Amino acid sequence: MAIIRCVLVYLITLCARGQSQVCPNTVVCSCSDHIIECHDRGLTSIPFFQQVNHVYTELNLENNFIKTIPADAFKNIPDLSPVFLNNNSILCIDEHAFRGVDGKITRVNLAKKKLDKISLIPWCIEHYIEY
Repeated sequence: MAIIRCVLVYLITLCARGQSQVCPNTVVCSCSDHIIECHDRGLTSIPFFQQVNHVYTELNLENNFIKTIPADAFKNIPDLSPVFLNNNSILCIDEHAFRGVDGKITRVNLAKKKLDKISLIPWCIEHYIEY
């Protein structure tokens, strides 16, 4: 009887965790714990992220074909810290691209970029850019 009770508690806990964690974009991304994975999806733009009741702290958009990062691109993921944008074709970053997350960003990986408009990188995150 005690074993059955333990198994039921375990299953209820798993179900509760699954319901509280909703991925902000299930069309092209997958999520686990605190990470949103959108790498290697053939993306040409930053996908829309809906606001969800779960804390995501990392976003992986590497190995796509993204050319621009528009204003408010990450506003619905306010707790982002590292953002991986390496191996894309980024030409321009809007000056308001990181609005809403600029106080928490610790690292933005832009390795292998062709940035023409580097001066548009917001002053609040330029210290965290990796080329």
